[in-house]
Amino acid sequence: MKIQIVWFDGFGELVSFAPFEVLKRAIEEGAQFIVEFVSSEQKKEVTTSFGVTVKLHDFLRRRIVQIC
Repeated sequence: MKIQIVWFDGFGELVSFAPFEVLKRAIEEGAQFIVEFVSSEQKKEVTTSFGVTVKLHDFLRRRIVQIC
């Protein structure tokens, strides 16, 4: 399974990094999924609310949400 954490300009870092840390720990314990940072727009980097530039894996190509 692929999990994409969506970023956009002005987003708070902790809102995205906190879930990533939890998911990364799950992967280290054997969970079978991939986590990617993606942009809500067609670009591969965003600037956060504190002015930090974050390079992303990709941009969101589909608007499909699956909640289990």
